Amino acid sequence: MKNDTRTYRTTYLAAIIVCLCFLIGGILFVMILAGRSEEDNRRYLQDAAKQNQVTLLKQVQGDFQTLDGIAACIGSSGEEQQVQLRGALKTINEKNTFLRMGYVSSDGIADLYDISGITLKDVDLSESDFFLRAMAGERVITGALIDMVSNEYINYLTVPVYQGESVIGVLCAVNASSVYREIIDAPVLNGKGYTNIVDQEGNLVIRTLNLSGDPIRLSEMGVFEDGQLDQAMALLSGETGGQFLYKTEGVQQLAIAEPLGINGWSVISVVPRRILWENYGLTIGGVALIIVGAFAIFLFLLYRQGRIMSKSNAALLHQAYDDPLTGCRSFQKLLLDAEPLTSQKGEKKWAFWYCDLKKFKYFNDLLGYQTGDRVLQALARLLSEDEIPDALFCRVSADNFAGIRPYQDKSELEQWFRTLPVRLYETEPAAASSRMRVELCMGFFCPEADDDSLSLTESINRANMAQKTVKGQTGSRCGFFTRQIREKILSDAEIETRAWAALENGEFVLYMQPKVSIQNGGRIVGAEALSRWISPDRGMISPGDFIPLFEQSGFIVKLDRYNFELACRWMRSYLDAGNPPLNVAVNVSRLALLQDHFVEDYTAIKNRYRIPDRALELEFTESVVLDDDGVFLDTVVQLQKNGFICSLDDFGSGYSSLNLLKNLPIDVLKLDILFFRQGTDVTRERLVISHVLAMARDLNIRTIAEGVEEEDQVAFLRRAGCDVVQGYVFYKPMSLADFNQLAAAGLDLNLP
Repeated sequence: MKNDTRTYRTTYLAAIIVCLCFLIGGILFVMILAGRSEEDNRRYLQDAAKQNQVTLLKQVQGDFQTLDGIAACIGSSGEEQQVQLRGALKTINEKNTFLRMGYVSSDGIADLYDISGITLKDVDLSESDFFLRAMAGERVITGALIDMVSNEYINYLTVPVYQGESVIGVLCAVNASSVYREIIDAPVLNGKGYTNIVDQEGNLVIRTLNLSGDPIRLSEMGVFEDGQLDQAMALLSGETGGQFLYKTEGVQQLAIAEPLGINGWSVISVVPRRILWENYGLTIGGVALIIVGAFAIFLFLLYRQGRIMSKSNAALLHQAYDDPLTGCRSFQKLLLDAEPLTSQKGEKKWAFWYCDLKKFKYFNDLLGYQTGDRVLQALARLLSEDEIPDALFCRVSADNFAGIRPYQDKSELEQWFRTLPVRLYETEPAAASSRMRVELCMGFFCPEADDDSLSLTESINRANMAQKTVKGQTGSRCGFFTRQIREKILSDAEIETRAWAALENGEFVLYMQPKVSIQNGGRIVGAEALSRWISPDRGMISPGDFIPLFEQSGFIVKLDRYNFELACRWMRSYLDAGNPPLNVAVNVSRLALLQDHFVEDYTAIKNRYRIPDRALELEFTESVVLDDDGVFLDTVVQLQKNGFICSLDDFGSGYSSLNLLKNLPIDVLKLDILFFRQGTDVTRERLVISHVLAMARDLNIRTIAEGVEEEDQVAFLRRAGCDVVQGYVFYKPMSLADFNQLAAAGLDLNLP
C-alpha cells in the first residue's frame, strides 16, 4: 500500500511538473508568436518606409521630368524663341501643381511666376546653393525653406538649361513642402508610427506634423545610447538602409531607414517598439489561465491514460514488430535490428536475400490455405534455426521472406539455399506434396565497395530484383544481383517511361501470324494479331521485353484496347476492299478483362467498325480463368452473345485443369506445343495431346496448336485431329502489308 501511495505521489508530482512545463511552454510559445509578430510588424514597417520612399521618389522624379522637358525646349530654341518661352512660363505653370516657376539667368536673376498670378520680378538667387549647383549641371531639390511670400515651408527644384554642352541658365520651380509631407504623413501601423526625411548629416529635411516638439536634427528626436546614434548616422550614409533604436520619453523606438536616392536623403519610419507585440500580453495571461484550468482535468485523466497506454503500447509493438502468422520479425523490425549490424563497415561481409515460394497461390488453391500456412510456418522455423550468428530474417508479406546473412564466399550462400528445400520437405510433408511440390526462389545482393551509400531497403530491393530473374526457371533456384540486372531494371524503367509517348506516336503496330487449316488442304483460315513496338531509335523492341512490364504497370489495358481497335480498323479496310470476312484473333490480358464495362467497350468498338459477328476472336490465357472462373464464365457468355469467338490460349503451359474444358463454353482451344516438348518421352507427350484433342472435339471445341516448328509435328497433329496450326513451320508473324499480299492470294474463308 505504501508503495502504491508513493507511486501515486510520484505520479501527481510528475503531473504538476508537466503542467508547469506546459504553462511555461505555453507562455514561451506565445512569446515566440509575439516575437514572430514583432518580426512581421518590422517587415511591415520596412515595407511602409519602402512605400514612402517609392512614392516620394516618383513625385520628385515626376517634377524633375516636367522641368527637364521645359528646359530642353528652352535650350534647343533660338534666342528670340527662348525669350518667348521664358515669358510663357507663367502660362505653363498655371497647368502644373508648382507654387511658382521661373527661369534663372546665368547671373542668378529670375522672374518667378506664382500660381496665384503674381510675378516676382528680379529675384536674386545668385548666392543660393541650389542655383550654383544647378549651374554646375546638377538637378537639385532643397530641404524645407521658409517662403518669403507665404511664410510657409517650401522646396525649390532646379534643373540646368543646356545649349549645346553649356549651361546657359536654370529652370526653377517651387513646391509646397506639404506636397511631400502628405506622403510621409500616411498612417504607419494604424497611426502609431510616423515618417521623416533626413539627410546624411542627420538634419530633418522634411518633418512630419505627427512629431512632437520642434526637433531639427535626428539627434534631437530622442535619447541615443551605446553607439546607437553612430549606428543611425552610418545607416544614413549607406546605400542599403537598415534599422536602429532610440528612446523618446523612456519609450524605446524602432526606426527603419530607407535611402531615397535623392541628395543623399533617407526616409525614416518610426514606431514605439512595444506596439509591435503589446496585444499578446492578454494572450499570455489567457493561455496561462487555460492551462491552469486544465490542470485538474489532466490529473484526472492521467491515471486512466497511463493504464490504457501501457496496454496499447504492448499491443502496438507486437503488431508492428511481430508477424502474426509465423511469429518472426516484421519487415520494419528487420530494418531496426539490421541497422547496427550492417553499419559496422569492414568487420563483416553481409548478404541481403529475398525469397518466396513459387506459384504459392496455386498451392493454396489446390491444398487449402491452412496447409499453405503450415508451410510458411515451417519455413520460418527453419530460418530461425540458422546457426550463423547475427543472421536475421523477416516475413515481408504473403509468402515473401527477406533477411541478412554474414558470409565469406558466395558458395556458402548457395549451399545454404540448397539445404532449405530439402529441410522444408523433411519438416513439413505437405511442402513435398505429390499434387504440387513447393519450390523456393531466392535472390542475393552482396554489396561491393561502391554500394556503401545504399540503404537497407534499397539493398533488399536489389535482392528482390535478383530473385525475379530466376523465378521463371524450373525447380528451386537462387540468383545473385549483377550489374546486368541493374541495367535491365533501368532499361525496363525507360521502356515504361516511353510507353505513353510511343502509343501516341503510333510506334505500336500490328503483325499478323497466319493460321493454317491442316485438315483442309493447308489453307490459311485466319490470323492472330500481335503487337510489335518499332521505336525510331531502338528499332524493334521484343514483346518479351515490354509485355510483362506493361502487365505489371497496368499499361497493358491501354495497349490491348489500342491493338483491338487497330485490328478492327484493318478488318474494316479489308472488307471495304470487297473481301469476305476473315477470322482475326486478338489477345486480351487479365487486367483488361477485369476492367469495368469491358464487354460493352469492346462491343462498341466492334460495332463502330461494323465488323461481322464471329469474325473477331478474343484470346484469354488460362491464368485469367484460374483467378476467377465465375467472372470469366459470365464474360464469355456475354461476349458470345455480342458476336465474339472466345478462345482459351496457352492451354497446357500452366496448371490447367480438365474442368476448364467441362465448365467453360469456349469456342476455341489453343495448345502450347512448346510446353509439351519440354518432356523427354515423346510417346507419352503425343498420347496426352491426342486425348486432349479428342476431348475437345467431343465437346465441339475447335483446336489450334501454336508454337509448331517441325513438319513431323504437323503430320502427327493432322492424324490426331487438330484443326489449325499456327507456328514457324508455316509462317512467322508478318507486317500488315505482307499479310495483305498473302491474303490477296486466296484464303479459305469458311468461318467456324
